Amino acid sequence: MDHISKDQKALEVCLLLRTLPNKMTPKVFFQHFLQSPHSDLASLRRFWAQPTGIESTMQLVQALRKEITKTEVGVAAWGDFIQNEAINIASKQQPKRGNYPHGSFQSSTTVAKSFFSTDEKETRETILTTEQMPFLYNTLLQTLLLKAQQSPTVLESEDEEPVDGMDLDADAKEPGKKGDSNALPVIETEEWNSIVEDCYTQFCTGQARKEAKARDCSRLHNTLVMLHDFPTVVEAKRSMRDGDVGRLMIIWSKWSLMTQALPGITNYSTYLPRAVLLLTVILPPDMRKYLRHNLLITPTGRDDHFLSKDGWLEVQNYWLKHFYNDCGNGTQIDRLCNIYSPNIMMLQKLLRSLKIDSGEKMIYQSHKNKLEQRSLDMVTLMANNHEVLDKDPNNGTSKNKIENTYLLGISNLQEYIKTKEPSLQKSKKHLNFNYQAEEELLEGDDADSNNRSSGKSSDSCDD
Repeated sequence: MDHISKDQKALEVCLLLRTLPNKMTPKVFFQHFLQSPHSDLASLRRFWAQPTGIESTMQLVQALRKEITKTEVGVAAWGDFIQNEAINIASKQQPKRGNYPHGSFQSSTTVAKSFFSTDEKETRETILTTEQMPFLYNTLLQTLLLKAQQSPTVLESEDEEPVDGMDLDADAKEPGKKGDSNALPVIETEEWNSIVEDCYTQFCTGQARKEAKARDCSRLHNTLVMLHDFPTVVEAKRSMRDGDVGRLMIIWSKWSLMTQALPGITNYSTYLPRAVLLLTVILPPDMRKYLRHNLLITPTGRDDHFLSKDGWLEVQNYWLKHFYNDCGNGTQIDRLCNIYSPNIMMLQKLLRSLKIDSGEKMIYQSHKNKLEQRSLDMVTLMANNHEVLDKDPNNGTSKNKIENTYLLGISNLQEYIKTKEPSLQKSKKHLNFNYQAEEELLEGDDADSNNRSSGKSSDSCDD
């Protein structure tokens, strides 16, 4: 009945509009109702654009759109109307004028390094897209998202959603909820710790390497020796990245012995032990501590991004060469030193920012490699094919045994001291030991003065 009464009332209004003396069509009536300056009509429509009435007003606009777009002519007319409105809205929403940070203009003479940082860039983009030009941003974003949702996969095999709603794969990377077919089985903590302990005892201890060396086949021994040497490289990288000098010095001390067994690194096998001795024994304690804690720096101030100072200088030197080579041989060296060199990292961030804006994917040296399940499967397949654990002596080929680099380095160093150079002048070259003699002399003088003072005091007491 409500629907019928509304239709009857609408028909009665239309009949009234067609009566004399002023016949009006419904469209003329609506146009006059919205545009008339008459106070009573203005009062009737005062809530149309207010929070209390805007929702019903937009429903009216939606009804008009639905009616207009029923024909091709209406679709074209509505498209032209929306296009013109979009142009008007987008032209009114513009970035603020003026100098940064109060405006969008940034002069090259006043630009700072922080302008190219990731945080500053995200802040500028957020202000631009949400406060200054939200209409254009949301239009483009929603258009792209709608297109992506309306683009189904061409092949059925590429569709990620199963047809029957069932997924029987058991290769989930993370434990799922109860009833999830992708959930990996949960291992109890005690069982997991037992597995780790068994692996460590069987493959990572000195006794395990000793027993493997006694076997006729060398495959297991070679695997355990390489497994023992490679973690030192991993630990050195992690300790340097964490800025942990203590852990790094432990690895350097071990490498000082291992390098004595590696051919082709004569200088390194001499310089590394010398550096370790300087930083742990030879230099005065305060200087040792000062130098150790200044070996590593974090240029960006982020955790887990420490690197050596010489490595950081190499990075800056690379960028200087990059700008010099790209600018040509006519580059003035004074300009390179006075302008480019102090701002080298700012220019680096500028180039990276341009690459990111152009859609290029940036891969940094500090990125962390992730081993996928496929990679682990291939390593397992290779290990089984070559019988690296020597489970089946009759399978695979036997190779010469690899010497334990750490033990061989110790024996080589002992042999070198016994037969060639007992005084180790090669390792002590360019080192100054005079301060040690001076300290011993000063300590002796202090002891004598203390004895004399104590003697005098005893004589005075006797008197």
